[in-house]
Amino acid sequence: MSEHADSKKPFTLVQCEPTKGALGLPAWLAHLTPWMDDEGTAAAWPEMIRRYASLARRWSVLDAVAWRRLDFTARKIGVLEARTHVPAGNGALPSIDAVLALLDREIAGDTPSEGEWAAAEAAAAAAGWAAGWAVDQALRFAENVAFLLRLAAMETAARAPMWKRWPLRRVTVLAERPSFTGGRTDNAAYGFFHWQRSHIGPAEIVPGWSWR
Repeated sequence: MSEHADSKKPFTLVQCEPTKGALGLPAWLAHLTPWMDDEGTAAAWPEMIRRYASLARRWSVLDAVAWRRLDFTARKIGVLEARTHVPAGNGALPSIDAVLALLDREIAGDTPSEGEWAAAEAAAAAAGWAAGWAVDQALRFAENVAFLLRLAAMETAARAPMWKRWPLRRVTVLAERPSFTGGRTDNAAYGFFHWQRSHIGPAEIVPGWSWR
């Protein structure tokens, strides 16, 4: 059980194990539930918990197909939210919309093939790597370049050629997740990615740097 730090919230939310147990809670919802508990406002929290508890009583009527549809609906909501932060005309938008189209198909019961998902992932990774282009341009004029990026930027095989083209000098991992709104923090881990034009060799990883 994890109590919310805000004393205005009148009761606590039980955090279930990330497996489908007595309440019929699937892993993806078990992982999402603590975030729902932590990220809302104190004013909205009681009503959110009441709605959550009301729906939980009816989870038993859902079969595997319905749970899968809900899983991909939740993923679509996340992608739609991320899309709102992409400027109009950005080259990543077609790739984002392609992923949304696949999610819509999955939700409708038309499951895309593994090849279609893989192609969409590769296209999104390549189109979304605006930092790679920026590094390439900046290193033409400066010996050192640094960007604040999500640590997830180091993931996916599609970006491997980019790391060979732009070898990192250092990644300084932030101890606390940053806030870009003046209030709530982002839901991802970040670091300062440092490139040095003359650098050859592996990158240095520096953990635990506090920006506060």
